[in-house]
Amino acid sequence: MEEADFSLNPRIIDTPYRYHTISMGGSILSSPCAEEGTIFFGCNDTYVYAIDEDGDKQWSFKTGGCIFSSPTVYKNSVFVGSNDGHLYCFDKSGELLWKFFAGSKVMATPLVVGDTVYIGSESGVFYAIDTSNGKELWRFFQGDGLLFMSPSCVNDSIITGNLKGGIFCISSDGRLIWKKVTGDHSCQSPLLVDKNNFEISSFRKRSCDRMPKADNPRMFMGGGTSFFRCMNTKNGDVEWKFFANRMGSSSAAIAGGRIFFGSYDGKLYCVDTKGNLVWSFQTGNRIVSSPLYDSGIVYVGSSDNNVYAIDAKEGKLIWRFLTNGEVVSSPAIAKDILYAGSWDCNLYAIDVKTRELLWKFRTSLPVPSFIKKPTMTGEEVKKMGDMEFVQPTTVRGIDAEKQYSVSAGELTSSFYASPVKYKSTPGYKDEMEKYRR
Repeated sequence: MEEADFSLNPRIIDTPYRYHTISMGGSILSSPCAEEGTIFFGCNDTYVYAIDEDGDKQWSFKTGGCIFSSPTVYKNSVFVGSNDGHLYCFDKSGELLWKFFAGSKVMATPLVVGDTVYIGSESGVFYAIDTSNGKELWRFFQGDGLLFMSPSCVNDSIITGNLKGGIFCISSDGRLIWKKVTGDHSCQSPLLVDKNNFEISSFRKRSCDRMPKADNPRMFMGGGTSFFRCMNTKNGDVEWKFFANRMGSSSAAIAGGRIFFGSYDGKLYCVDTKGNLVWSFQTGNRIVSSPLYDSGIVYVGSSDNNVYAIDAKEGKLIWRFLTNGEVVSSPAIAKDILYAGSWDCNLYAIDVKTRELLWKFRTSLPVPSFIKKPTMTGEEVKKMGDMEFVQPTTVRGIDAEKQYSVSAGELTSSFYASPVKYKSTPGYKDEMEKYRR
């Protein structure tokens, strides 16, 4: 039996994972994918959206559940999971090509390798599916731990993990190669690099024509035991680990021999490839969003409602953009336009050169998602679809800026439960100017 790596933690922390209790609403948890002039993203209002560069809707498709999964685009196809238990495949014009029933919620983000798409489900089953027709090729049962991360791949193997702390390396034909138990949840997507520290496969790089090959690849990935690890992909052995307080789903990015990732302590970390801290940047609340590197700048969202642009070399703030909700979605960039989804029910387009808001696209519901059921019914929420949502607001007399009751539902800060206590920086939330230059 694999021995758990508890490191500084004497026991596994029994964290209440409540992804399944998020109610329908206009909030965006799914991360946008910008591809050839179109931005694809899912939403908690149950729709998959395709938006053009001017912020106009090209098409939308209604599924049967909230969409936490982030779309993966490969050639002319768009793959995305839904909490209705299906993996969907569309062409770029919005036509449904097929859907695959996984038996339970599909919150994970798909990995596409040529003619195969790989995806995990809430029940712990990991699937390989034919991209041409949606037929199951094989399945692998990882236990009863929810599969939330996007898998990564190298050398005819796929690496994924579950919220029980298991990390699995599976062969491309569905056999277990190795398994490690880290002691708590694994929901970051693995960042795989070659011996020269060039990115092979990651949350950002999740589609390719064929299985990538590399000599002595390594994996970088954080977990709920508060450690960010460098692991050998051949056997899963840990080469080094870095203590980063409580970690969530912020998957790492790499550039110039530096690795960037966020933590529930509200910090964006930069470490070198040997695990040494280079710098850290403190935001006003936890970071769930995965950082994006582009042209010397690291972009990341924070639960203090901001999207940040940080100098990758020095770790200094360049600018920030304040939304009206937590930014747990991961940003995307194309043609110097940054796209970011917010819990306030909007997708934002920001010019990274002028730092100006170009447009924002409001999803079909102006009411944010709740954790646990709100006092409003689904039909009542739908009827509010034409109302303008502003903050602060109230739902049946409950102030949206305050903690909701168990019967009414709870804010996302309660959902992303963490033992780390925060002292928010007032300026991040209360100063309503759009930018700090």
